[in-house]
Amino acid sequence: MENGDSERKVLMERRTPSDRKVYFLLYLIYRSGKISQDSLLEILGVTKRVLKKYKNELNKVLEEFSKNELGYEDSYLEIVDEKSDGKSYFFLSGFHEGNLDENIQKVISAFSAKNFLESLNITYIKENIKEIFDKLIASLKYKSYYKTFLNNLDRIFCYHPYAPKDYKAREDIVNTILNAIVNQKVLKCQYSPLIESGNKSKNDFLLKPYSIVFHLNALYLIGEDEHHKIKTYAVDRFVCVRMTSEKFHYPEVAKYNPKNYLNDFIGIIGDGERATYELIFSDNKPLQKSLMERRWFANQSFEKLSDGRLKMCFTTCNSIEVQRWIQSFGEDVEVIRPKQKES
Repeated sequence: MENGDSERKVLMERRTPSDRKVYFLLYLIYRSGKISQDSLLEILGVTKRVLKKYKNELNKVLEEFSKNELGYEDSYLEIVDEKSDGKSYFFLSGFHEGNLDENIQKVISAFSAKNFLESLNITYIKENIKEIFDKLIASLKYKSYYKTFLNNLDRIFCYHPYAPKDYKAREDIVNTILNAIVNQKVLKCQYSPLIESGNKSKNDFLLKPYSIVFHLNALYLIGEDEHHKIKTYAVDRFVCVRMTSEKFHYPEVAKYNPKNYLNDFIGIIGDGERATYELIFSDNKPLQKSLMERRWFANQSFEKLSDGRLKMCFTTCNSIEVQRWIQSFGEDVEVIRPKQKES
């Protein structure tokens, strides 16, 4: 409090009475973080019209200072008055350290989701998520305070997709699948798998769509076919889909959980034969550190060996994706289990 009194004294000793009040206004707002208009009118002993004049004078100075001294290009420090709970409050935009709006955390979360969903390049999804995001921005009580932050969101939270698939040409298929899930309607489909097995793979078949899965910037569909087999399909490999009038009942949790049909983090196919793996990695410290920093498999475990090598154990589906992951380490990994088939 003593420091505050001395700073106030210095301010009040400078310039003309009018000038002192202008700079005292800046001091009050800076020291308080946020202060009501009523408090300022009482302290300064001025009218609302004069207070507005003081604010405008200070903002001209702050704008010049921001551009010339701070180098701000698209924003600047400014005194802002906004209403909250029926009262007007003044604060210094771009300078206050407090948490003025709890919705800013929601903005960050929504922006992250917006970035991911936009990478799919589906028009109506991009439009819908933008509308939701814009409404959330509009709900902020102190938009001016967050101006610099909001103007630079795309640089502050930079989304870098991993080889994203483009669904622009398959919007109708995606839309039909989503509508079928929402309305619990059976789909009539044609599908072209990665590995073709003659024309049979493109024949019409019925599918109960259960889950949309986001994996490595791609969309997958888990569904139950007419033979009561639950499988995973790449959405972009559907040749065509049509929603039928046949309705199905979405299965209970005890009977269906999508996690039971997905692999443990590595890969998307998880309904195959499971195997216990034991890998030995070379005495390569950077490689070992990078391995232990991530959860590759839900039940993974590591053990440092006396010779400096690293043992890794886990149980997962024996899929081609897991095999490719292991092979990516080249000579730095030795597979102890399962025993590799001799060629």
